[in-house]
Amino acid sequence: MKPLLIIGASSFGRLLQVLAEETDGEVAGFVDDFNIGDKVIGRTDELGTRLMPEDFDLVMAIGYRHLDTRMNMFRDLRAAGFRFPTLVHPTARISPRASVGTGCLVMANADIDSFTLIGNACVVWP
Repeated sequence: MKPLLIIGASSFGRLLQVLAEETDGEVAGFVDDFNIGDKVIGRTDELGTRLMPEDFDLVMAIGYRHLDTRMNMFRDLRAAGFRFPTLVHPTARISPRASVGTGCLVMANADIDSFTLIGNACVVWP
């Protein structure tokens, strides 16, 4: 896995930083159009221009209040060549008979049982 950029530097983004670190991911920083501060290294319009897919993988920290934006950005950035790894917390359980899509975030103590199908870019809470 390449160094990770987290799209969104609010509280959800900071929680995903912890998830990434607990799954042995290296967080290079955050990309955010509204927040500034520690480790915010760019804006979303710099993804694919200054921040390139050959250098970074992405984690989506745009939450449920902006689901259309989240999915459109996910699709557009994948089409631009970025990879969204699925991050699974070490305490989560995924049945070998379940299917989890690209770019999913499976949080601590979540349980994905047999025959479950989780689509792309989903967040699974316990």
